[in-house]
Amino acid sequence: MRIEQLELMNFRNYSKLNIKFNNKLNIIIGNNAQGKTNILEAIYYLSISKSFLSINDKNVIKHNEMHSFIKGKINYLHKLENLKITITSNNKKLEVNKVEIKKHCDFIGKLKVIIYYPDSLRIIKDGPSNRRRFLNIEISQLYLKYIKLLNEFNIVLKQRNEYLKVMKSGNINIDYYVKINFKGVVDLVEALEGIDVDVPVEFCEQDSNRNFANQIC
Repeated sequence: MRIEQLELMNFRNYSKLNIKFNNKLNIIIGNNAQGKTNILEAIYYLSISKSFLSINDKNVIKHNEMHSFIKGKINYLHKLENLKITITSNNKKLEVNKVEIKKHCDFIGKLKVIIYYPDSLRIIKDGPSNRRRFLNIEISQLYLKYIKLLNEFNIVLKQRNEYLKVMKSGNINIDYYVKINFKGVVDLVEALEGIDVDVPVEFCEQDSNRNFANQIC
């Protein structure tokens, strides 16, 4: 899988940009603040449908412009796919081969990327939530159902937490019950086992999984 062409309009400091990539190695060279990182950010957008630098999509729209778009031509097993993301101040439209994709989780993985940049050191230096988020992003590109399973898991986790709160308060009565879909947990664990990823104990106890799934879907 490789990206053959990238086209930008009103993205960060670029009014217009059209790049055709070499099918082997590409090295981007330029002075500081000329837009090298912006090119990487645009490629990442085509993979995850989000920026790795900004939470708010409208921050990537060039100053004084109303909208921005990113286009990419992807070659996977000699089959070409055209990806496009149009960003406005209050909306984001995803397209594959000119067909609109309603759910972000159905767009992820069309282009698979791994990005390392200075803040990536947090994966090592900070707590486990950053490592879980990193793994969630990469696994989601490889296993298309992963985000949906993660969402189901988060529903179960929320129900469990609500149940524990009620137990702690001592207000349980015969009319109170919590329906928990354990199948979502089983499916998620099986998915992880199927791609040879260990499931740490803290995976089930923190918020990073819920945050990632909620942001994407």
